[in-house]
This record gives sequence, structure tokens and C-alpha cells, in this order.
Amino acid sequence: MDFDAILKHLGSFGKYQIILYCCMGWQSICVAMMNLSAVFFFYAPDFRCAIPGLENDTFDVVDAHHESLINATIPPGETCKIYSAGGKGVNQTMEPCSSWVYDRSLFTSTAVTDFDLVCNQEIFSSVVTMAYMFGFLCGGFIGGALTDRFGRLTVLVIGTFLQGAAAVGFALSVNVYMLIAFRFLMGLFSMPAYAAAFVYAMEIVGPDRRTDVGLGIGIFYAFGTVFVTPLAYFIRNWVYLVIALTVPCLLIVPYWCLLPDSPRWLIAKGYKEAAVKFVKKAAKVNKKIVPEKLLQDDETDFKTIEDVPKGSIIEVFKNGSLLRRTAIVFFNWGAAAIGYYGLSLNSGNLVGDIFVNFLVQGAIEIPAILFAMFTLDRIGRKGPHVFSIMLCGVSCLATIPVVFFADQSLNWLLVVLSNVGKLGVTAAFSIIYVYTAELYHTTVRSASIGVCAIGARVFSMAAPYIADLGKLIGGKYAQLLPLVIFGSAAIIAGFLACFLPETMGNDLPDTLEDALNLGKKSKKKGRKKEDQIPADNPGFVTNGDISLEMKEKKC
Repeated sequence: MDFDAILKHLGSFGKYQIILYCCMGWQSICVAMMNLSAVFFFYAPDFRCAIPGLENDTFDVVDAHHESLINATIPPGETCKIYSAGGKGVNQTMEPCSSWVYDRSLFTSTAVTDFDLVCNQEIFSSVVTMAYMFGFLCGGFIGGALTDRFGRLTVLVIGTFLQGAAAVGFALSVNVYMLIAFRFLMGLFSMPAYAAAFVYAMEIVGPDRRTDVGLGIGIFYAFGTVFVTPLAYFIRNWVYLVIALTVPCLLIVPYWCLLPDSPRWLIAKGYKEAAVKFVKKAAKVNKKIVPEKLLQDDETDFKTIEDVPKGSIIEVFKNGSLLRRTAIVFFNWGAAAIGYYGLSLNSGNLVGDIFVNFLVQGAIEIPAILFAMFTLDRIGRKGPHVFSIMLCGVSCLATIPVVFFADQSLNWLLVVLSNVGKLGVTAAFSIIYVYTAELYHTTVRSASIGVCAIGARVFSMAAPYIADLGKLIGGKYAQLLPLVIFGSAAIIAGFLACFLPETMGNDLPDTLEDALNLGKKSKKKGRKKEDQIPADNPGFVTNGDISLEMKEKKC
């Protein structure tokens, strides 16, 4: 059974595939909701030390007596220390306080206020977010193997269910160590589930639609980010917000009974009857006719994932030119990842309304991905990528004169520049996956993408610490320093990417020689639409280029 031949009769992206694609897109929405909502979970409001012995102390000043107690107990401008002996004097000593009161005008409760993640405990907010990124990294290692062994649908459903269970545990945590553990598990389980959904989506469409479908997953992700905003606006308690974000994700569990598994996986594993059932159902919904002879067994015409030759990443390190190319691509993945996650998490530190900032930064991903869709097949890979990541860098660095030379009335420019940076880095992150797959020859392509994906996860683990630098230094640098770091990394990455060859118009390289000759010559006819490589979502990357298995016929 040759599923690509069957798709010529079913249609590359018919009604049935669209329905299944939207079902897979729901998983991307769920991942986005759990991923970046940490901005609200760990929102740090204004706070000060609690007055010792005053049980009903509040952040807001109640009356003149309350104000006098505050002045007598807490040094001016201090949030982590109190006077050690109660009176106020020239030689009065100070000591750290052990309890705090918080401004609850915006959120009634966050993880920061419930677990006192302030002062010497402030670093734990970043640690929890880093644990989530580390879970993503670990999940990426096992995601591809699990989906290939147990099936796309099985891993999708079980992974989503376990992610939901971990989210409930996260919401019900009683100490910061439980927060770290359950947040790690959320990332660990969500990555294989996302990988399964992404691969499933790529395997049910024709080769001519894979690029657009792969990039389109990012649009679902953007919608997921947007959906968080109204929920966070109306649910100001972080525990209830976590539960509210978890419930929609559990709608994926019934997929096990309602949806078929990927037809390509079914064929590859020998489940021919289930594959035929899928094809007949798709033909009925799409109102197409599939010749019966195409549903017969003919294993000589069908190559499974296991048929694609595997190479070692050592091949890359043995060749100087390819090693330099890999170093450049690796840094570009890292810069895109740290910029994407960093700017998203930094939205809570910007001036203005946190809900508006978060909403705009989520919605701006949609035109960024549409830009990538429009330019990849018309302009190329290198030019749009360099432009996009440079746009991010320039926008972030442009905040320097705003902070130093503009008054507070122009602070809105910081928000605008940050959003432009998010626009650029989202487009760059969408393009770099396509670009990377085309820069390497067949035997090391999957391994190279895997290495770069790992690099992106490692870099993204630093994003929460950089985004939280503003909390540590305070003042006018609080908003500036993270943006400068993200911008500098993007500028360097864009400059280095200028030394990469253009791949549009070239066939996929099959040998090392083909890979090294990229950019030196191009095909007159250019690459056909069906030979293009799908792009992944900017937030998440699967292990390996699963979408190649059906078209590497030369192997």
C-alpha cells in the first residue's frame, strides 16, 4: 500500500484530513495554554514585610495608625527587612523578615504569594519554569521513539492525560519542591503528546501541503496563547486558573475511541485492515473514489520510517565546513528559542496592562507565521530568516535609547519594540526548522535536527532566568536588561546566518558532497512543492524529521 499514491485520489488535504488536523491542532492549543501561562502563575505583585504580631496586616494602608506601624517597623524602600528592635533611630539595625503581605489588587493569589517566592526565595520562580523547559528537553528525547513504537494516537492520548494529572498536582502543591517536580512532569508528558500530534498531522496530508500544514500548527499554538488571556482575566486565582486550563485539554482523551491512528504508522506496523478502514472513511467524507488495487499489499512500493538510512552525527564533526555550518545553525536555534520564550515570559515585566501585553504577544505570532508561509517558497530560506531574527535583535536593542533618553511618557515604546521583537523571532523560529532540514544530507538530517532541537531546549532553559533579571536589579534597567540580552543574541545569530547557503531551488542533498555544494549551484526548475520540508511550531520541536519518510525514495 502506497499511501502517497492513495492521497492522489483522496486529495492532499480533504475534508476528512481537515477535521483530523483540527483535532491535532487542539493539542497545540493545549500545550500553548500550559506553556506560557506561567506569566500569570508566577506573577510577582508589590509586597513588603509583614508587621510582626499584627495578624490582620495588609499591603494596603488601612488608617493612620496602620501607617505609623509600617513606618516604625519597616525601613523606607525595603521589602525584605524590618527594624530589629521596633523603634526608629539613627543606629537602628535591620534583620530579614520571615513573612510578607502582598498587593492583591490584580491577582487574589499566585504561586509567588502562596509560597512566598520573594527576597531570598525569589529564584525559585525561575527554577520552576526552568524545570518545565527541562521536562520538554527530556520529553523530546523519548517522544519520537514512543510515537514510532506505540502509535501516534496512543502517545497523544496518554501523554495528554498524564500532563493533565501533573497539572492538577502542580495546582495542589503544598511546597515549592512539589511545584518544581510537577512542573517538570508537565513538560515531560506534554512534549511526546505534542510530537505525536504534529507527526500525525504531517502524515495524513499530501507532500504538496506539508510545509503549510507544518507551519499552520504554529497558528493553533498562537490561538492557545490568546485563549489564556480571557481566562486569566476572569480567574485571578492561580490554582483555579491551572484547573481551568487543564479541563479543555482532557477533551483529547476521547480521541482514543473516536479517531483512527495515523495511516502511515498503521501500514508501517502491518495493521493493514485498520489502514484500509481509514482510507475508506476518508474517501467517504471527502467524496472521493480510491481504486481497490491501491489498497492491496505491495510492500515493494512502500517505504516505512525504518527504511530511511540512519547516519551518525559524527559525520558532521569530521568535516570542517559542515561543522562550521552546524555551529551557526545551532546558535540560531538557541537564539531563536531564548528570544521566543524570553520575550513571552518577559511580557509580565513590561509597563502597561499585563493582560493586554500577553494578548498582543500571543496574537502577533499569527502574522509572523503567515509571513513565513508566504516567503519560504517565493523568496527563499536564508533571506527571510536573517531578516526576521535581525528584526528581533534590532527591536530589542532599540529599547536602550528609550530607557536612557526618553521620559516615562514614552515607556509604551518598550512594549511596541518588544512585540516587534516577538514578531521577528516567531517567524525566525518557524523558518529555521525548514532551513535546517534542507542544509544536511539524508544520512545525518534527522540527527542534525535532533542536536539543534536539543540546543534550543538548553538555551530556552536560561530564558526564565534572563526574564527575571529585572526582578533582581530593579529600576530602569529592569525592563531593559532582558531585552538587550535577547536582542544581542538575535543580532549575532542573524550575522552568522548570512554565511549559510540558500537552499531554495535545490534538491534535498542525499550525500555529503550534495550538502557541501549547496549554494554553489541550483536547479533550473527549482524544488517541487512536494519536496519541501515541513516546519515545526516555534514553541516546540519534535525529535527527528518524521515527515521525510515518504519521499526519500532514492534511499
